[in-house]
Parts: sequence; structure tokens; C-alpha cells
Amino acid sequence: MADFTGGSNGGLSLLLRINRTSQQADREYYKIELWLNKYSATWDSDGATWSIAATGAQTRSGHYTVSTGSTRVKLGEYTSYWLRNYGSSRKITVTGSSGDIAYKSIASVTGSFTVAARPYNTPAAPSGVSAVRVSDTQVKVQATASASTAAPVSSVIVQRSTDGAGYVQVASLSGAGGKTWTDTGVAAGHYYRYRVYATGRGGSSTVVYSSYVYMTPLAPSGVSAVKNSSQDVVVSWANTARGEYQTRIYEGSASLGTVGKGTTSFMVVSPSATVAHTYSVAHTAGGLESVRVSSNQVQLAAAPYAPTNLAPNGQYAAAGQSLQLSWRHNPADSSAQSKAELSYTTNMSSPQWQSLTTITGDSGVYVWNNPGASPRTLWWRVRTWGQDPSKPSPWSSTARIDLVTPPSVTISQPATDATVATSMTLVSFTAGGNAQYWKGEVETGGQVVQSGLGALTGGAGSWQLTGLENKKTYRVRVAAANRVWGAYSTRTFTVAYAAPLPPLIDTSVIDEQAAVNITITDPEPDATGVMPVSYRLERSTDNDAWETIGENLPAGDTIDPTPPLAEHVYYRVVGIAASGTEATSTTVDVPVSGSVPEGVYLNWGAGMGENSGLFYNIDFDVKLEKEYVKDYFFAGHTRPSVVMGGQDRRSVTISASVYGLSSTETLGMVEALRDVALTKSLVMVRAPGQPVITGYVASFSLPRSEKNEYTVSMTVMEAD
Repeated sequence: MADFTGGSNGGLSLLLRINRTSQQADREYYKIELWLNKYSATWDSDGATWSIAATGAQTRSGHYTVSTGSTRVKLGEYTSYWLRNYGSSRKITVTGSSGDIAYKSIASVTGSFTVAARPYNTPAAPSGVSAVRVSDTQVKVQATASASTAAPVSSVIVQRSTDGAGYVQVASLSGAGGKTWTDTGVAAGHYYRYRVYATGRGGSSTVVYSSYVYMTPLAPSGVSAVKNSSQDVVVSWANTARGEYQTRIYEGSASLGTVGKGTTSFMVVSPSATVAHTYSVAHTAGGLESVRVSSNQVQLAAAPYAPTNLAPNGQYAAAGQSLQLSWRHNPADSSAQSKAELSYTTNMSSPQWQSLTTITGDSGVYVWNNPGASPRTLWWRVRTWGQDPSKPSPWSSTARIDLVTPPSVTISQPATDATVATSMTLVSFTAGGNAQYWKGEVETGGQVVQSGLGALTGGAGSWQLTGLENKKTYRVRVAAANRVWGAYSTRTFTVAYAAPLPPLIDTSVIDEQAAVNITITDPEPDATGVMPVSYRLERSTDNDAWETIGENLPAGDTIDPTPPLAEHVYYRVVGIAASGTEATSTTVDVPVSGSVPEGVYLNWGAGMGENSGLFYNIDFDVKLEKEYVKDYFFAGHTRPSVVMGGQDRRSVTISASVYGLSSTETLGMVEALRDVALTKSLVMVRAPGQPVITGYVASFSLPRSEKNEYTVSMTVMEAD
């Protein structure tokens, strides 16, 4: 509701009251009232006229009487409706007026209201939607979009699906009416479907789908024809078509059959055995057929061609050893070898062929176990059968093999089961039978670790072995060749390097650092001993389980900056020779905890080499907490479920006083503690009878009192 008041004259004015009473889809109803305001009750009139005029409506008027006792008088009212325009609102102006009262003219009153716009309707769905293949590169899409004042159309949207995938927009055609659009983004081997909808100021219409449009399908691949044991032919292929397709099988121009989507083979039953057959296969979809792809040629029940690729042929072989003969079956009808016959002769001038063997199946290999123990020349041949057992192939060409006596080898060095004290040794050997070449292998642990090959001089040769490892047993084998390789001769030996002399060790405790100084001394050389070339330092707290704390060390002093603060800490030194053998010093027992002052020791920096100690007013508190704890609330449970990790994390809080030192020592201690607070490396905390904690500084404070004394407080959180 809205009120509008006109100008006042002599205590009189007009009031215009506008109220919307209802709204419908196409119109709005309003009630308009005209009132007279009297600011004093002295005015009266036995009659006057009123009128109300509104945009687009008839003017209403009437007569009224004003009494002295009223302060507001309703002169008249007017009820009507105004139509709503599509897409735009309307402003309606209303004017109310009155005749003179007691000879006083009253200014008219003007007001206005807005009739809301009428929303547009959703466009109608397009009609006549179709998609027609023009070629493998063009599809013509047609549709008609109908528009009206209530449902205007701004554009027609065309979307495309390729091979059943999701739809993507390919065109936007402006305006309504009949639309024709040619899609040039298509290609052979695919199928498409289109959907069309209209858009306008009222939104988008429902979509209308076209039928599927197929392009020429792709041709099948891998087409082959294979004869089976029933004298039928199986034609097979790999499918490449998409969508709903079929596959046709042809022989020449004659169609043999059609199979459905997904099928990859077709059986041609009982084809003629008197001719060769070639088949072709094509995909069809949407009335279009792909290129026809031809298979190989199939000949039913034909004798194979003569075998080829005979091996060995024109080669030497060792007398007294088995021979592996091989050949290739050459079918004329694509059938596999079903049988093979081999024969041989020792005289090609007037050959008397002897049967060697007959094998069944498709194997093209035969091992001749006894071709002869003495030198001689052999000629051999083979013929095969395919599917028809009555049709053998012609005999193959003959292959020649010369059997010769293989040379033997005698190894003279190293001796049988010899022990080699170095990482190298020389293998010496001789060969008979005019051998010209040698080959060898060295094996240990079932693995070949070295191989050699060379020429013989006067039947003799040698081979230098290097890189032999200590405490391993090796087997060396050597063979020689004179047109053929002879058998291997073997020799076994063991490598055992000499151990070095044991080093000397001495220790001392650096009490203010809770560290241990270890002095390593070279052993006294003697005539037979081997000197170490480096040392390994080891530490233990039970004289049983040893850990390495230094490697590749020279003789001299080495510091262990973080030994356990225990009554017994054991040290030993292992001397290592150039050969890798080792010797261990005597063991030294160092009572670290009994040799250092009670306190807390901090180590940090490279190799934990930086250190500082706290010795006065010490408070040491170790806390343990779970690495991961979380509450989970599940439906139906009154209490949470607690999930906790398997790792525990410790932290230590330390406080101590720094006093009783010279000013220089105090400043040095303060500087060291500040270095601990600022270090980016891990910090190790050790204290007698307490666990060793290595971690990062989580909190740190170092206040100074008025007496120039310091108090340090810090927390170290254990790191994984």
C-alpha cells in the first residue's frame, strides 16, 4: 500500500491511497481511494465533486458532502486491473481531484505504481529434427523452431554425440523458423547423433534427438583364413567398426554370410578341396559397407612344399657328440606339419639312403644322439606331411655335416684344489689336435663371474685371472677348438688372503665433555705380517653386540663425542689389509659414568662434535606421549572411538644454573647454549641414568639475574 498527499490550502488537502489487491499471470488488480484531510473542523460543505484518473483506465467521479465534525473523509474509490506486458514493467500514474469546498480550491494529488513485467514462457521444442549423411565429411541437420510473443526464440542450439560419447555443442543458429546446418566436422569410421533445442528469454526448451547417422565404417583388420581338422576354413578378423554394425564375409563377389556386432570369426563349412580359396571381410553400418579386406589363400588337403632351412649344413661337428637337426615345414594349404621323415647317407657318389627317424607332430627339431664316434662325412635330408597323410612333400635338398675329433685341454696351473693367497692367479693349459683357439669361464657360487677367449701358440695358452675375492672357492674351465669346440677341462681352487697384524688401542675420558679419546697405533711390522691400510672403530656396552662408530680411519687420535654414560663402555679397533682381511685389537673397558661429573651433556653440530655441559641446580624431566591420538564419533555409540598410532614420542625439559665460573668461562658457556638454541641440526641430550634423547629444541630461555648469573631452561622434542 502507498499513500500520496497533495498540497494544502486553508487546512484542506487530498490523500491518494493505492493498494494492489491481487496479481495474476496476465494482470494485476488495484484499489485506489481518494480522501480529504481536514486540519481543522471549521470547514464544511453541503457538497462537492471528486474524480480519479489513471493511465489506461476510465476516469471515475462522484459527489460528496463534508460535515464539520470529521477530520478525514473518504471521497471515493476506484477498483480496476492493468495487464502485465511481456518482458517489461508498466508505470501507471493516478491523479485525484476535488471541487471547491467553502470557496477554497484544493490542489489535486498525483501518485503512481508499477505493474510488474509478465515473464516469458519457455520456447516450444523444435520440430522436424533430422540429421542426414551427405558424405563421410558432411551431415545435414534440419529443425524448425516456433516462436510467439509469449515464448520468443533467440537461437537454436545443435549438439553432437560421437560414437555414443557425451554431447558437445557444434552450432548456434540465431532466430526462429526453419534451420538447416551442415556439419563438416565428421569423418569415416564413426557414428553420430544430434540433439536440438531452442533458447529464448524464457529459458531453454526440451531437447529433441535425431536418429543415428553412420559414416562409412572402418575396414576390419588382421583378416586370416585357417583350415581346421574337419576340412572347414575358419575366417577370423579384428573388429574396428563402432556402434551397431554387422560383418559380412565374401568369397569373390558372393556373400557367404553376415554376423552380428562383436563376432570375430566365421566358419566356411566344407569348401571345395580342388581350388584355392581367398575370402574377404567388410563391416556394414547404417546401410554403408567398408572396404573389403582379403585373407590369405587357403589350399585344402595339398601336399607341402619341400622343407628348407636345414641346419646344420656345411658345418663341422664334434664326433661322439649328439647333433640337433632342424628344418622348416612349408605348407601349400596352410596346414601344420603332421609328420616328418629323416634319412642320411655316408656316400654321395652312389648314395644308399638310410632311414634315420620318423616323428609325428609339428616339431621341426630332432636330436641325433649317435651320429658316430669317429671322423666321417654325413649327408641328410627330410620330407614332411601336412593335413593329408597320403601326400608327403618332396625330399628337401641335402645338408652336409663333417664329423671331426674335438681337441682336449690339460690345465697345468693352478694345481688341483690349490690355495691362492692373492686376488689374482695365472691359469696355464695345453691343447692337442692342432687346436687354434681357447675359451674359458670362471664360476663361483653357481654364477659365471669371468669369461675369456684367445688364440693358442703351439698348442699352449694362459689366462690371467684378477679380482678374486677372499674366502671363495672358484672353478675354472677351459676348452679348445680346431673347427669344433672340445669338452671343457676344469680345475678348482680356493682364495685365502693373509690377515694383517692386529692394531694397538688406548683410551682416555674427556670428563667435562663426557667424551672418550681413542688412540689407534699401527702394529709393529715383522717379516711375515701384513700391515693394515685402514682402521674401523667399534663400540659396545655388553662386550657382545658391537656397533661401528668410525670407518676408514688412520692411525692416531679419534674422539667418540657421545659415548653411553654407563659403567662399562667397550672399544676395539679392527685393522683392514689391502686384501680386505681383518685383525682385531684387544678390547678396552672405559667406565664413562664413573669418570665424568654428574650433570647433563648436550651435543650438536656435525657428527655431534659440538658440546656443552650443565652441572648446577639441574632439573631433568622426561615425558612420553603418543605420536597420534584422535577421537572418532560414530552413529549409535555413546562414547567416542579412540584411534592411536603405534609410535611414542618423548620430550625432555631441562633447567640448570650457570654460575661458579670465571667471567670468560661463563661467557663461553652462554655462547654455547645460545648456539644450541639456534642450531638447525639435531641435539643429543645425555644424563647418567636417563634415556638418551635426540631431537630438536622446542623451547629455550636463558635469563640473566642482577648478580650476572644465568638460568637456562629448554625443552628438546625427540625426532624420528
